[in-house]
Amino acid sequence: PAEKPKDAAAAASPAGKNEFTTGQVLKKPVFWLFFLWVVFMTSGGLMVINSAAAIAMLFGAAAIVGMIVSVFNGLSRTFIGAFCDKFGSSASMLLSNGAAILAGLFLLIASFTGSTVLMVLGLITAGITYGCAMSMNAVVVREEFGSINYPSNFSVATLSGIPASIIGPFISGLLQDASGGQYTTTFIAMIVISALALAMLLSCFAYADEFTPRTVLTNFDGTSMELPRSTIAHSPVPILAADQVVRMSSSVRQFPLPLICSLLTVTFFL
Repeated sequence: PAEKPKDAAAAASPAGKNEFTTGQVLKKPVFWLFFLWVVFMTSGGLMVINSAAAIAMLFGAAAIVGMIVSVFNGLSRTFIGAFCDKFGSSASMLLSNGAAILAGLFLLIASFTGSTVLMVLGLITAGITYGCAMSMNAVVVREEFGSINYPSNFSVATLSGIPASIIGPFISGLLQDASGGQYTTTFIAMIVISALALAMLLSCFAYADEFTPRTVLTNFDGTSMELPRSTIAHSPVPILAADQVVRMSSSVRQFPLPLICSLLTVTFFL
């Protein structure tokens, strides 16, 4: 029988597959495509979220109606987690991207018809979109690049919030100034940005071998193997996945990079 792996890291990553250092991650095209997807999705959401109260008042509703964006931003994170567990990260990202385009369409139609109902639906969908996109960071980084270097990889991935916080409000502000305070062009821009995000997402899927969620299994003899989730889902017999264990020593060694990324983000917003 095969020799049992000597530590949890070996069990979690047979032959080192699907485990990447931050340096390796930064060299992978799929990481940058996913990074751009999050940037575009977050930018589109911020174009509406930052002006939610003003948009509500423009349609004759109370400014407090704009708070509905924040409510669904929070609720969507729980929903997308459950959805991802059941259907996988690819379906979750497609759902999020579709919601982003739908939010822009709701708001655009509302701007032409004056419909408060469509405006509220647009704000709700925009909140859902923003929450889903941000939540997918943690899922995809863990699935695609492994658990051993997860703290550093995740910290780098969350830096997507910096360009997004510039792009979305900047474009929205320019369009509002040019249109005399109207939001129609902003809603059109949101649809365009969401379409660009979809292009980034489909490009990610083009890296099929690299972007296939995998689960590590442990055999009765202690050996490990890695299978795509699609294989497990269609298996005629039940297959139980082994728990993924992150070594504490690895997390401690990587502490400086997450700290630097966090401080950089906080400093930017201050």
